Amino acid sequence: MNKNYRPPKISNGDLRVPVTFFRMIENDGPFPGSKKKEEVFATLCEVYESSTKDLEKTSGITGIHKITINFRNPHADYHINHSDTFELIHGLYENSTFKIIDFAPNSSNKEMIKVVGVANAN
Repeated sequence: MNKNYRPPKISNGDLRVPVTFFRMIENDGPFPGSKKKEEVFATLCEVYESSTKDLEKTSGITGIHKITINFRNPHADYHINHSDTFELIHGLYENSTFKIIDFAPNSSNKEMIKVVGVANAN
């Protein structure tokens, strides 16, 4: 085993896919429990193949797409929640809304956030 291995760094050139995060908020309408989707954060991300560890987290969840993305840590600009959803502007995932299953700082670069999401058929 090579002890000097360093994983490749993620640069701005790798963050090419636009992603928008949404949060459900209570509607001011007369009906109780009615909610609407509000855009809370937009940025660029890197989409990559989910690792075995990521797929284990989604093993009990059915969906047409299971995806893992990396994006720069927004710090105080956006605090991610498990109840949030996101959409990618990418040909393969057009018209798909992903539910956030797991998120954590990237193990190789703490300035990046890793998000695992699952999309159901819309």
